[in-house]
Amino acid sequence: MAEAPLPKRERRRGRGRAAVEGAPTAASAPSSAPWTRPPCKYEYLDHTADVQIHSWGSSLEEALAQAVLGMTGYMTDIKAVTPAPDGDAEIVVEAGDLLGLVYRLLDECLFRFNGDGQLICDATVTSLELPGGTPTAIARADESSPPSAGSAARVRCRVRGEAFTRPRHPCGTEIKAITYSEMSVQPPTAAVGEGATSPSSGEAPAAAAASYGGEADDRPYSATARQDATAWHVFVIVDI
Repeated sequence: MAEAPLPKRERRRGRGRAAVEGAPTAASAPSSAPWTRPPCKYEYLDHTADVQIHSWGSSLEEALAQAVLGMTGYMTDIKAVTPAPDGDAEIVVEAGDLLGLVYRLLDECLFRFNGDGQLICDATVTSLELPGGTPTAIARADESSPPSAGSAARVRCRVRGEAFTRPRHPCGTEIKAITYSEMSVQPPTAAVGEGATSPSSGEAPAAAAASYGGEADDRPYSATARQDATAWHVFVIVDI
């Protein structure tokens, strides 16, 4: 655990680009409606020297948005983060395929924290375009290859949050980078009869859900991946 405020970091050369070229990221008008904190649909799975974020949702869009929130929840107490008047933004990224899109979306959100100290407490995927449509089988990263180049896949995500300040936001653990290692996206049909499978922890028994602390947890760790055969699941290992 970090003992001092998390430092800002320079973006690494060769990492995912910011918003789509020709369509720069723009702050959107703050909503006038009362804000409701999203439910916690993510957990942390131990991994050698790193940590694996496992998120899920009733749709692929929700599972992607929950992965974004999972990053904030690891770097600070997400319950201490609320939307600020100037904390709304729209993120648009492109990639060659779904897994590349996951990488670039999380990388862009991490870059916003490293560059501006921006913590995200709410995320909504408003548009998702994928080559070939929504996948019906598990998509797994090829560890020998980087994210696919190209712009066939695109995601548009509305985020809300505020700048990191001490002592308002407790220090968690700094996330240094998003990795492509063992990344996977699992659709509901792939989980039926077997449960969600973490690439680093293997098959998860049916009793695994009991180890998950639920929405009351500040930082929900689990020994094995939570199962839900009706949900989409996203697994991402981050470098800490």
